[in-house]
Amino acid sequence: MLYIENIFVCLVAPLVVLLFFVRGPRRLSIFGVVLGMVACLLSAYVSAFFAQLYGADVVATAAEITPVVEEFMKFLPVVFILAVFDPKDEALVSFALVIGISFATFENVCYLIENGASSISLLFLRGFGTGAMHLACAMLAVYGLVQLRHTTSRLSTRIVGGFSMLCVAISFHELFNVLLAAEGVLMYVALAAPIVTCAVILARRRVHEKKRATDMFLTEPID
Repeated sequence: MLYIENIFVCLVAPLVVLLFFVRGPRRLSIFGVVLGMVACLLSAYVSAFFAQLYGADVVATAAEITPVVEEFMKFLPVVFILAVFDPKDEALVSFALVIGISFATFENVCYLIENGASSISLLFLRGFGTGAMHLACAMLAVYGLVQLRHTTSRLSTRIVGGFSMLCVAISFHELFNVLLAAEGVLMYVALAAPIVTCAVILARRRVHEKKRATDMFLTEPID
């Protein structure tokens, strides 16, 4: 039997202690790691509850229940930070990415303990594939929130837009799980798709940052 609570305590306890010794952005990052692992733990409980409630098998749970629960659990801390503290764009993006990657880390640790570490090639692919998937879903959701906060001030529009971005992340996660359950080429497509998605988003972000820096330089008054 996999005692996920015991694994959670062992991983999170040192981070909680560290929170008392750091300040500023570093504390927020460590707090994000803790929240990401909390979200992963709660997702396991909630997914198991709905799977038992609807009598879903493993495949149905992975394709229909788990993506919805996990993305919702990762989305909640980001929305809370945005609503309560209203951080700058970069801080919000960094916090969301930390949530996503710490969620994937805890999930991979549980998978490693349950299935063993005999196949390094499979674990290598799963480590990068699952990590990139959670990271890509976090990017899709948080960049949508960032765009919404700059394009509209209406609360209703922001709520609808935020829910839409959450649905995009859920759909991406569901597609990943469905393809991962397949055998052969589709499994490798599932593992490669999040990595490619992260690379594309990162490239577009770099282009946007360069464009913004150029625009600021051209509009800056000359003494």
